[in-house]
Amino acid sequence: MTKLNKTYFPIALIILLVGTLLGFCAYAYSENYLFIDYQKGLQLSLDPIEIFSIAINILLAVWILRKLSRDDDSEKVERDLIIRYFEDFDKDLMRAVRKSSQNGVKYAFVVAALKELRIRLLRLLSLAIEQGFITNDSVCTIALPEHLKGLRKLLTTTPRKGAVEDGIRVEEGKLYFSDEHINKINAAMFETNNGVFRLLVEVTRARR
Repeated sequence: MTKLNKTYFPIALIILLVGTLLGFCAYAYSENYLFIDYQKGLQLSLDPIEIFSIAINILLAVWILRKLSRDDDSEKVERDLIIRYFEDFDKDLMRAVRKSSQNGVKYAFVVAALKELRIRLLRLLSLAIEQGFITNDSVCTIALPEHLKGLRKLLTTTPRKGAVEDGIRVEEGKLYFSDEHINKINAAMFETNNGVFRLLVEVTRARR
C-alpha cells in the first residue's frame, strides 16, 4: 500500500462509517415512505433517506477504488523511472569504463568521467531512498558506491612517472594497462553490473 493509500484509506473508512450511521439514524426516526406487498409473500419497505445514504456510500466506495488505483499507477510510474535511471547509469558506466581502459586514454578524461558517474550514482541512490524504494542500510545502497570506488582505483591509481606497478603506467598524461590489469578491470565492472542488477530487483520488489 502506498503512502497516499495509507493516508486516504482511514479517512475514507471513517466517511463510510459515518454515512452508514447517519443512514441508520435517519431510518430509525423516519416513517416508511413506500411499502410493497407482492402476493403477501415479498415485503419491501423503502425509505428515501436510507436510499440516499446507500447511494452516497456506493459513490464513496467507487471514489475510494479510483483513488487507490490512481495512487498505484503513480507508484508504478515512479518505480519505472527509477529503474530506467539506473539502467541508463549502468550503460553509461560500461561505456566510460570501456573507453577508460583503452591504452593511450588521457588520465584527465578517466578521472573526470568517473567523478561524474560517482556523483550521478549518489544522486540516484538518494532519490530511490527518498521515494521509499530502497533504504540507507540496504546492501545495494552500501555496495554500489564501493564497487565504483574499486573501479576508480583500478583505472586511476598510477605509479611514479616511468615506473610500472600493478600493470598500469602513465606516460605524458596517458594511461597504459597490461592484459592482466585489464582483466581485473573487467572483473570489477562485472561486479558493479551485478550490484546494479540486485538494486533493480530490490526496487522492483519494494512495497512502500
